[in-house]
Amino acid sequence: MLRRGDVCPRCGRAISYFHYWRKGSRVYVSAVHYLGRSGGKKIIEKCYLGSYSAEEAERLFGVPRG
Repeated sequence: MLRRGDVCPRCGRAISYFHYWRKGSRVYVSAVHYLGRSGGKKIIEKCYLGSYSAEEAERLFGVPRG
């Protein structure tokens, strides 16, 4: 199970947080990397980690179904 601060399996950088979104019965997950600020705006990069059914996402990432 991946957590904040772990190494991203796609790019090797530390994971700042996860971005989850749902489309239909699938849940998609991205690792978000905070890179700093520029001109007052947050600079982030996202690495797509994959899609999971709602049941798998709840089991692997603790995403509640609802």
